[in-house]
Amino acid sequence: MMYEENQLYDLILNSFHEDSYTGDQVELVAKILSKYLYLHQMIDVNILMEKSFLKSKKLNSKIIHAADSYYSVFRGTNRIINVHSIGCTEPVNAKKFDLIGSYGNYKLYYLQTYIHNEVFDPFSFNAYLALGDNTIEFNGNGKLYYDIEDPDISEDIEIYNKLTGEKYVLTNDIAYLYGDGYDEKADIGITTMQNYSIRLWCPTKFLQSNTYVVKYLKSPDKSVDPLDLSAMKSIPGFVKLPTTGISEISSVAYKNDNPELIYLYAATYAKFKDVLRSNVSIKTSVQEYFPEIKGFDLDISSTDIIVYYTTSYEHPCDPVNPVRVSNFNKKMKAYFINQAISFVAADVEILDGLTISIKYNQILDFATCEKVIKDCQYNIGQDFSPYQLIADLMSHPDLTRNIKRVDIPMELMNIVAVPINKRIYFTNLAVSYEAL
Repeated sequence: MMYEENQLYDLILNSFHEDSYTGDQVELVAKILSKYLYLHQMIDVNILMEKSFLKSKKLNSKIIHAADSYYSVFRGTNRIINVHSIGCTEPVNAKKFDLIGSYGNYKLYYLQTYIHNEVFDPFSFNAYLALGDNTIEFNGNGKLYYDIEDPDISEDIEIYNKLTGEKYVLTNDIAYLYGDGYDEKADIGITTMQNYSIRLWCPTKFLQSNTYVVKYLKSPDKSVDPLDLSAMKSIPGFVKLPTTGISEISSVAYKNDNPELIYLYAATYAKFKDVLRSNVSIKTSVQEYFPEIKGFDLDISSTDIIVYYTTSYEHPCDPVNPVRVSNFNKKMKAYFINQAISFVAADVEILDGLTISIKYNQILDFATCEKVIKDCQYNIGQDFSPYQLIADLMSHPDLTRNIKRVDIPMELMNIVAVPINKRIYFTNLAVSYEAL
């Protein structure tokens, strides 16, 4: 039970009075003790909240809870451009992440290994535009994991053996380290840790006889404006030809720094990892690739996958971009998904004229209540539950202290199962509030 400071003061003062202690000094001691106990109580509450994945508010708490659930928080990927039909002033013998040139805040790096010996002959290549790079070497510690504390490590990373040059297969999904039931077995797993540092996992341990080289590009920064490609007037080692073109083939994707989304993605990953097996990352991939989708559910068969979705609270919703759907299919097929993935806007089951009653003590944030009620209507199929709506209202960190009771009409409570291709949509909804 939580006590307000004045309640603690009254309890302490009454305890003194019961023992026949009175006077100014007694009141001063009661004030000091009530202040201390109230602050201590708040600290304890905050500590307990940070131990809960759902209720924690600090970004690092969310990241660590996600790591505990074997979900690696996204650290960002850098922009990729294509340089088409440019002339070489010298032979090209480049490796991935080799520096090409600098343009203000940005640097240009080769996307992969390139060899081209014909000087001035047209040459095309793909490259990263990033804020910088870094290389770290470490000797194996004989353990299953190794921590790298740099908070600026993007998803654009490679690891190889310094002596043999062997490049290791990397994954953000630790399940791939053992390969059971998966197409490809990975060598090293990567998990995002506090402050966006990383922990490397190796199922055979990081051998003390090996030296490991970690090369990566820095995470993109939202505060730095993207480079205007027209500003790339020249590229070191190359000469522009009449047919030369520079275009973007993959836009920048910033790190996930939204605590609520981290919880959502990690919870979805935990829910589906045992059900989907090789399809483990579909839901997370949909969420990250289509941020405009507010809610969705999957219908998975051996031949196809249907994503029933909504992009807005209103009905009908805007459709997702078909070009991006095509690109998403290619991306999934390149990794592990053989089924065709189609996107279908979810239909609605309309409930009209409902009234939800909320009883509360002292003061309540009405806007937050109504946002929780609105957000529940993004849930598709079995993700919707009237009981979950009540729980979301009662447990919301901004509401839980004062909200005392939520009454939902029987018409809504009687909804047991929503079809996978539908969502519940309230029209003419009324929310009544009663202060106790």
